[in-house]
Amino acid sequence: MYWRRTARFPFLGVLAVTALAFSMACGPSTAPPASSSSPSPEAKAATPKRGGTLVQLQSTNIQLDATRNASYNALHAYGQIHPTLLQYSPQERDRIEGGVAASWEVSPDSLTYTFKIREGLKTYKGKPFGTEDVVYSIQRALQPPNKIPMPRTGCLRAVVKDVQAPNATTVVITLKDRSASFLSCIASPYGFIQPKYVLEEIDGPGKGRALKLEEVDGVGPFKLVKHTPGSLFEFERNESYFKPELPYLDKVQIVDIPDLSSQIAAFRTGTAHITATFSTPSHSEMESLKAELGDKVQFIEAVPPGWRGFQANYRRAPLNDKRLREAIHLALNRQDINALLMENEGKISAPYQGSWAWIYSYDEMAQWPGYRKDKTQDLARAKQLVQEAGFGPNNPVTVEVSCGTETPDECEILTENLKPIGITTRLIREDTNTRLARAQKGDFDLYPDSKGIAFDDPEAYNGDYYLPSAGLNFVKWENAEWLRLYEQQRRELDQAKRGPILRQMGKLWFEDYVFLATLRISTHPGHWSFVKGYVPPPTLVHVNYSFENVWLDK
Repeated sequence: MYWRRTARFPFLGVLAVTALAFSMACGPSTAPPASSSSPSPEAKAATPKRGGTLVQLQSTNIQLDATRNASYNALHAYGQIHPTLLQYSPQERDRIEGGVAASWEVSPDSLTYTFKIREGLKTYKGKPFGTEDVVYSIQRALQPPNKIPMPRTGCLRAVVKDVQAPNATTVVITLKDRSASFLSCIASPYGFIQPKYVLEEIDGPGKGRALKLEEVDGVGPFKLVKHTPGSLFEFERNESYFKPELPYLDKVQIVDIPDLSSQIAAFRTGTAHITATFSTPSHSEMESLKAELGDKVQFIEAVPPGWRGFQANYRRAPLNDKRLREAIHLALNRQDINALLMENEGKISAPYQGSWAWIYSYDEMAQWPGYRKDKTQDLARAKQLVQEAGFGPNNPVTVEVSCGTETPDECEILTENLKPIGITTRLIREDTNTRLARAQKGDFDLYPDSKGIAFDDPEAYNGDYYLPSAGLNFVKWENAEWLRLYEQQRRELDQAKRGPILRQMGKLWFEDYVFLATLRISTHPGHWSFVKGYVPPPTLVHVNYSFENVWLDK
């Protein structure tokens, strides 16, 4: 028996269940610019006003050390207090521009990148900030202290050979080999540069503890003044920000609200000004709000490319038997997930995103075993595989699934899908941080997760999920032939030659049945029209999460 959709995005970044009462308060780039997300003429012509408090809906149950979190939900908080070396423009979303670095140069062999760091930087607590902080943050990502997981920095570990500061204004990064994706990697919103003096307090031998609120410091446009996990992040303008005319806002509040209906109510009344990243209104709910509020609100439709599905722990029984992993993949009904959880707006999430037609398209992937709509052959083969492994309806095998706390979700659909082929599930319901700790120890049979890619390149998948060193590769998947092809494609700058290599890699990934991909869904982020200077990211990839350019016309 199934259910009607009541939850929008289970295990995407769980919203806390604590209710919140909050008051309503009124250098030159070497990357070519793109035009897909440019600010509107109206936004350019308007004169910004200083003051006011922006309220955004988002999860707040996250760690305060920016590099120890994997969820997009965390970026809205960190983006206010920590810059990146380079960044995607908050006004032209897919143009790379300077962040902490005012400018940069690339050597003729594309192996050495030289960054000129802005001079006179200070944190909002008045501490000097410069090349030592940049080098420390990047080196920390390359060699995490105390084996601290850094889930979103795999692209750096994959390509960076060394980072040095030859003088007080210059940082030089040397690559292992040429990489077409490096600038996108370094401009990723996960590449936050934090003050060295703060990190040293928690990075010493045998430490590895979490940051405390009073320890957080940064050089971003806002300063963190309050954090109540599961309730509130509150930021105030950083008067010493290196762009003296910014930010315009006095404050930013990021608030948790426990369920989607309450979120929509807060947005409808104008108590909240921007919806959450993933827990957005459905298509029908969006249309209802537009009909009710007209041009007072604005929505876009965005596909958050990335990985979503179940990681199968092939390093322990029973899923060390590839036949069981393949059977689960074949029996898992993506159409059920799409209809029951996603209003049929889901897109196949992996091996790589289908919008990269130079590798393969969504239509092509939809014909693959397990992904195709007609399940007749898939279910027959799944039953056969389970029987070959020594199990079946009369001798069921049980797999343990580490699930989130929101229901209904893929875990329950999985349970129903596997019963006919003789596999039972034991669902373990735990909060996000507990589940993450379990995943990092490999203490699971199946681990459902959903994470967006950090930048617009297949290397975002490779660096975040598929490489043995990837922070989100919790099962430490490793395939020698895949790794050989990986080394070949990452050096290939010709897309026409690179695509076929990635097709081979995708086939190897798919046929190992370790990452059992499901679907990613279109989201409908919205904001009130009086929120000016805000350009919503159309794909959630080219993203700078800072609200430095935002102001309120009310």
